[in-house]
Amino acid sequence: ASYPQDQSLELSKTSHTGLINENINLLHEIADNKSIIINNNITSNCNVWSDKNQIDVVIRNLLSNALKFTHKNGSINLRAVQKDSYIEVSVEDTGVGMEEHIQNQIFSPEKTLITTYGTADEKGTGLGLSLCKEMVENNGGKIWVESVPGKGSIFYFTLPKTKSIQKAV
Repeated sequence: ASYPQDQSLELSKTSHTGLINENINLLHEIADNKSIIINNNITSNCNVWSDKNQIDVVIRNLLSNALKFTHKNGSINLRAVQKDSYIEVSVEDTGVGMEEHIQNQIFSPEKTLITTYGTADEKGTGLGLSLCKEMVENNGGKIWVESVPGKGSIFYFTLPKTKSIQKAV
């Protein structure tokens, strides 16, 4: 496994559950305006070893995008699964989904901007996802998407559990 090498990171024990709850509270008005239900299915409070500020940005961006591309009366499901040495978080929406060529481009190293529009004409460029990829990887994780056009998308990212990399600090 690879671990963060960036010396500018402020790595610490971080509650991913706390960050998710904070972002749900921050974005609830957008959800309410579009009558979107956010289901927080994260029950365990496993700590991750990460830069709290960077992971906060990742969660906010993924949740904002899910709200942007989900139709009125849709839903968003947040989940976290504990694996051996990491936590896998997912943000699933019932939104517009993406064609395969867009899925392949959004995390490409070329940082090609793709202009798309949300269900209420909110503009998206993919720049936030490029930033998410960089931040997740800086924190020793991976990020990817699964999507079906017209059905929705699931964005996944992983972060190392606290105990798994304390020796690397």
